[in-house]
Amino acid sequence: MKNIVIYTQDRCVFCNFAKREFETRGWEYTSHNITEINNYNSLQELLPGIRAVPQIWIDDKHIGGYDDLKEWLFAL
Repeated sequence: MKNIVIYTQDRCVFCNFAKREFETRGWEYTSHNITEINNYNSLQELLPGIRAVPQIWIDDKHIGGYDDLKEWLFAL
């Protein structure tokens, strides 16, 4: 089982696409919505200055955004 963490925000189409990718594979994930200040601050600590979501980690490896996730999945 993979350890998946995704940082998202409300009304983010690509965030929803990424979550759907995990759900269709039956992979559980932990989602952190950056509209909550603690989640925003955590993301800024991990990736200072980042301005885009989703930001995805799989097994403690930063994958990046949705396009990066698609490339990572293709390489499996």
